[in-house]
Amino acid sequence: MAKIDDRTSVLHQAIWYLVTLYWMVMMAHPFFVWFLWKYWLLRPLIIWYAPLTFFVASWLICFAVARVYIFISRATIGASLDGAYMKLQLLIAYYSIKLLHGIEVHGAENLPEDGGLIIAPHAPCLPIDMLFFLSYSNLKLGRSVGGCVDFTWHKNNFSGPTLELYGFSSEPKTLIDGLKQNRLRMVLPGGAYEAMFSRNYELEWRARLGFARVAKETGKPVIPSFTTNLQHSMPLFDFPISGFMRRWYAVSKRPLMVPKIYLPVKMCMHFGEPLYCGRDEEPEEFALRCKKAVEDLRDRLQPPQRSLLAALMQRLI
Repeated sequence: MAKIDDRTSVLHQAIWYLVTLYWMVMMAHPFFVWFLWKYWLLRPLIIWYAPLTFFVASWLICFAVARVYIFISRATIGASLDGAYMKLQLLIAYYSIKLLHGIEVHGAENLPEDGGLIIAPHAPCLPIDMLFFLSYSNLKLGRSVGGCVDFTWHKNNFSGPTLELYGFSSEPKTLIDGLKQNRLRMVLPGGAYEAMFSRNYELEWRARLGFARVAKETGKPVIPSFTTNLQHSMPLFDFPISGFMRRWYAVSKRPLMVPKIYLPVKMCMHFGEPLYCGRDEEPEEFALRCKKAVEDLRDRLQPPQRSLLAALMQRLI
């Protein structure tokens, strides 16, 4: 593991607090509109960040409401209304993302109607598409979705209980148990690292093999997945991709994502054909084969030089 001295540790904390402040400013956007709209020089900046604020607020409200529900229900009625509550939240998420992005699903026929499977998507920013698929699978396919998430989110006191409510965990055993029970599971091999450092839809899976080992152990298929224009929806400032920030993440495991703007671009989720780990195939080889399948989807579906304007016009036209 990387080591840092006290001076660098203080710098890491300072960066973390600055980024946290940035997100807090986003949440305070309505107050800026109220108090600063009269200053016409600030109006373009207020308008620029309005969509991003709406997006951030929606996610935080979703987590906050779920957290309150969990606290109250566990102290009174237990888990008896979990299904109804999740159905309501999934309905809201489904139609909200559908309205914003006109998102479509292609290749759903590659998802077996029963039996466990692992969906391995590319996640170059916050996984808006995965939230939509969580809703789509539950409402349209009649299958609940869980999966494995980065431990940073699962161990967080705010987001952790909500993720568990929806069947997500950072524990491999939970993933294996779900697959053996023939459930549909999502794994983001790139994790928070890919969300931070991916540019131009490059896959940043590093040497992560957990999903491949689980697929080999359980005999369940892996479904490669790619969503067009996903990274265009939330372009990030480039400072996090520096060498210093990579070392910082290696030590702290704290993801830093600072978006420039949030855009309602057109999205399409694509699912490839199921991949099975061969009996004599090593997990390292299978992981590379899965990565290559996702890259093939990207190369076929995502023009490398598509601009933000072109991605946005796809939604508007």
